Parts: sequence; structure tokens; C-alpha cells
Amino acid sequence: MSIASAPNLGTRKMGGLDILGRIFAGLQATGEIPGQISVAPGLEQSSLEDLGLDSVAIVTLMAAIEEEIGLVLDESNLTRESTIGEVAVMIEDKRRP
Repeated sequence: MSIASAPNLGTRKMGGLDILGRIFAGLQATGEIPGQISVAPGLEQSSLEDLGLDSVAIVTLMAAIEEEIGLVLDESNLTRESTIGEVAVMIEDKRRP
């Protein structure tokens, strides 16, 4: 499903953005991913590559997402081309019963 066609994208994405922001902050605090990555609203179309994440950082992100919320992702789910919005929707969808 593309981000543009996702139903209720706004509400689905916001909770996921909050969680993703916390995950990024934790990884940045420990030096596991570089820089000051922002997941603020308005940056949803930014890809992980646009944010400077390489393949090692993406694997680190996948592990952190799994640890934080139990969402298991692999390279077919999360790529350098994945956008912040897409990742946020994946996270929010996992949180829903």
C-alpha cells in the first residue's frame, strides 16, 4: 500500500512518528546512528537515505524497532528508499489490535 492511498493516514502516522522519534533519539544518544535526524511532521516524505542512513544504520533501526514494539522488519520491508511516513505507518499498524 502506498502512503498516498493509505486510509486515515494522518492519525495512523502520528502515533508512529512519535515512537519513531523516540527510537531515533535513543539511537542518536548512544551514537548508533549519525547526526540529528528529525521525524517531525512535514518530513514524512523524506527517505531514510535522504536522512543519511546507510545499510548498517537501517539494520540498527530495524533491531531497535523490534526491541521497542516487537515489529519484525527485514530488508524487504525497510529499505533506504523507505520514507519516514511509511515507517511510521508500519509502526502504528503494529500497535493496533
